[in-house]
Amino acid sequence: MRVLLLSIALVASAVASPTPTPKPKPFDVNTVDVSKISPADIDATIKHRNDLAGQQISALDAQLIVIQKQADALTQATTHANELQTKIDKLAADNQACQIDDAKKATKILKLYMIIGGLGMAIGAYLVAKFYFHLPI
Repeated sequence: MRVLLLSIALVASAVASPTPTPKPKPFDVNTVDVSKISPADIDATIKHRNDLAGQQISALDAQLIVIQKQADALTQATTHANELQTKIDKLAADNQACQIDDAKKATKILKLYMIIGGLGMAIGAYLVAKFYFHLPI
């Protein structure tokens, strides 16, 4: 229980006392002693700046290559997905056509069974009338 109360007190004190954000000091150009900067320092700074720019360009080129590879992979995946969807649509259409054909065949078979059943009933009625009731048919 003490640990819980201590934890709550610590969290509450951390929330209640905001930390001040550090304020940057403005750079004053007038405080720089230009006489201490040699031409070699200037050349070294320019060379360092150019090296950093070259590194940045190299990093951007590497990122561009990665982005291009990802774009190519997405394009290939999309193309493959479209091909698969086309195949699925064709199979669905073929399946629907097969189901329609099967339904037509089943309807024809049902009609034949109904005709055969009707003929069987007619023959049965004829036989009952002829032999059971001894009607002169």
